[in-house]
Amino acid sequence: MFCEVSHFYSMPYRDLMAIPIKTFWLMSGNIRRIRAGDDLRRLMTAAAAQSPDGAQECQERLIIDIGDVIKEPSVAEAARDEVGFAELKLMAATM
Repeated sequence: MFCEVSHFYSMPYRDLMAIPIKTFWLMSGNIRRIRAGDDLRRLMTAAAAQSPDGAQECQERLIIDIGDVIKEPSVAEAARDEVGFAELKLMAATM
């Protein structure tokens, strides 16, 4: 179990042992879900490739999923999300 979590999340053993036990089990439980999502996307892509129309529809969906990539983010223009920051602090306090 430790090896799977360590490998999947690319965490050194010492770092893995330093996380709270609830976090470890949350991460461990998510591995199967994440892999299933990846496998489902691959299956849908392979199935769509069986016809030209399916391949085109799949390509359009994936382009939408990719979204816009920001090449040069401007940190100077960024504004701090106070509500989101407060939610993160609350989440950290409950762990």
